[in-house]
Amino acid sequence: MLNASPPTSTATIRRCPQCAAVMRIMLVEPDLKDPRKARHVFECKECGLPRTYLITCERSIARPPALSLSLA
Repeated sequence: MLNASPPTSTATIRRCPQCAAVMRIMLVEPDLKDPRKARHVFECKECGLPRTYLITCERSIARPPALSLSLA
């Protein structure tokens, strides 16, 4: 039986719930609704299954500044 609990905020590897192969972290980005949370995206090396977890961080994550395009 696979453990379905979410990963910790420092986890970089998970087991795939579909095939039990290793899932690697592909992306960590701030949550747009809550600055205390981050989206951790894992992808399976074998079957390609993606999984996204919303994880509460110890401190808020700085959001990148908004891009402004000027057409001069």
